[in-house]
Order: sequence, then structure tokens, then C-alpha cells
Amino acid sequence: MKRNRMKHIALLGSFSGRNKGDLAVLRTELMQLKTRAREQLTVYIFTKDTRRLREYLSDIIADEANRSKLNIKIFRGLTSYIGPKTLPILAKCNKVIIGGGGLFFDNRLFDISFSHLLNIFIIALLLKWLGKDLMIYAVGCSHLNSRAARWMTRFVVNNAKIVSVRDRLSKMIFSECSDREIVLGSDPAFLLGPKKTARAEKIAESWPKGGKILLSLLELIFIRKDVPEPQNALKQFLVQVHEFAERNGYFVLTYTNYTSQKFASKIAKLCGKSARTMLEGENHLLPEEIVYLFSKVDFVITAQLHVGISSYLAGVPFVSLIYDDKVEEFNKRIGSQNYLSLTEMSDSVKVAKALSVVAGSRPIPRNAAVQTDSEKLAEMLNKFVWD
Repeated sequence: MKRNRMKHIALLGSFSGRNKGDLAVLRTELMQLKTRAREQLTVYIFTKDTRRLREYLSDIIADEANRSKLNIKIFRGLTSYIGPKTLPILAKCNKVIIGGGGLFFDNRLFDISFSHLLNIFIIALLLKWLGKDLMIYAVGCSHLNSRAARWMTRFVVNNAKIVSVRDRLSKMIFSECSDREIVLGSDPAFLLGPKKTARAEKIAESWPKGGKILLSLLELIFIRKDVPEPQNALKQFLVQVHEFAERNGYFVLTYTNYTSQKFASKIAKLCGKSARTMLEGENHLLPEEIVYLFSKVDFVITAQLHVGISSYLAGVPFVSLIYDDKVEEFNKRIGSQNYLSLTEMSDSVKVAKALSVVAGSRPIPRNAAVQTDSEKLAEMLNKFVWD
């Protein structure tokens, strides 16, 4: 009787666990592999924090009946891609998947501790030398302006068997770098749903009664040079949110989609007595628990892409602060028209209108095509692994 030979793949990306959007992408990919596994599959993941990532993936790893045949192995790396065991593991793997998430950009391009593109370029070089198949999965690409960054991107794209992106802008940029076919889909996180747990319930029960606004800001946008007087813009914006909440009987819950909630605490203090952090202490929730908690608020104000996706999945209205191309692309993809640019955060008339609109609106209807496009990429992922 012929025995099946176990397959080995590496799944590489921004997988520290500290950013819950990237964690949502990783969990979705693993769940899609788990539910469609045809035979035994070993998946190798690199991260800077093995202990936390094992915690965040524990429910997927644990499978007493071994129905999925999925064996997940997590290794510590100097980056989320490269560590002492990278080369021997790549040599062992049948295939390698890189993505998803916004990995292609040229900021601090030659800083290996920061630049995803530099890490991906090195991995692509190694895979070409080893003769291994590479898939670029559901990635985002923007701010790719330098010649060096576009040359690296061209090399990666030309040496991948399959290249897929999560938005039209990324497809356009990749198409400018290479003649290869670029498959357009949607972010993997659109395949997630809410998960009610005792932990999440306890958090929701700790919140004040009555109407609630979830306010999720990103510290990065208030230290950028292209935002005029960013600290004043932040304070003016928070004054308007606070006054709107006071007038309309809302309580403000502050949050960031990272493990650390220090910036959320700062925002809560600036908002005054009618605000507090959504969480007490650090954020170690699963993305699905976050979606569930978002469903318990009245509306969301967010800068972060995956907070917007979680709000959309939770079925609550939200207003986006467009700090980056990827957030603008997300709003276009789901048909949202209630958003503010960073320069509009100091415009009291536009802020007041955006808050009134979101408070009086219904959730954005779920677009079946968005989920279909995420499922299409998940099918391609599994076809790449198994065929």
C-alpha cells in the first residue's frame, strides 16, 4: 500500500502577532488550509515572538482528532522571515507562500528589521537558488517610488508562480513592474466572522451602559510630516468627538489594533471623563473576538484598515480616516462614502457632518463580491499547495 508523503510549506509574512490585522490574515490562511487539507501538511512560520503566536494560534493548532492533518511549527527569527533555521526549512519545503497584508513599500528599504520588501527579496533569491515554488498571496502594494524598490519587486513577481493582490491599486503598481499576470482578490480577513467567548463577554459587560462610540486612531498619522500641526489636529478632532458624544449621550471607548494600548489610553485621557479604553491592559484578543466586541458598539471611528474591516464584518456603521492608500482602496471596495482625509480632521464642519452621518446611518450592506474574491484567493492558495 502506497503511503502519502507529508507536504511541507512555509507561510511567511508580517506575523509577529502584535498587529491584530496581520494576525487576522494569518489565522484566515491557516483556517483555509486546515479545512481543505487533503493529507498531512506541515506549515512553518517565523516570528519574533514564538510564545505569543502559539497562544494566538492555539485553537487552530489543537486538533485532538487530527481531522485536519495540519501540523504548525513556529520558529523564532531575527525578522518575521529570516532566522537561523530559514535556509534548512526552505530547503525542506515543497512550496512557499508569502502574504497577505501590505508588504510592498519602500520606506526604510534597506533596514532589514523594518522592510518587508527587503526580506521578501532575500527569500525570493534563496528560493530561486533552491528551485522552490513561490506564491505571493493577497498582498498590498503602495509607496513604491524608488528604483531599487521597483527592481526588487520586479524580481520577486517574476520569480513567483502565482501573484495575487487585495486591491486595484496594488495590481496597477505590480503591473507597472512586471508583465506577469496579477490576480485581483480581496483581503483574507473578509472571511472571518465574530466569535463569542467568555473572555469577550466579560469585556463587553464591563463597559458603561448606553450608547457607545468606538474610537480607534493610529499614532503614526499624528507624527507624519504631511499633516499640518498634527498634535493640534488631533486635539481639535478629539474635542469634536467629545462634544458630539456629550450632546448625544454616547460614551467613547478608545482602542488600537495592536497589543499595546498605550496610545488608546492617551486618547481616552484627551477625550475627558466620557471616555475610557475598550480594554484594560494589553490586547491579546483573537481577531474574531474583536469583531464580536465591535458588534456591541453603535458606531466606529477608525484610521486602521483592519479595524474598518472588523467594523464591516461586525455590521456596525463606521467613518474612516484616510491616512494611507490602502484605507482609501478598502472604502472603495466596499462602497463606503463616509470618510475624512487627514487634512479634513481640523475642519469642524466636515467632522461634524461625518459624525452626524455615521450616527444616523445603517451598516454598510455586505457585498457578496468582496467575500467571493477572498474565497477565490483562498481556493488558489489551496490549489497551489496541493497541485
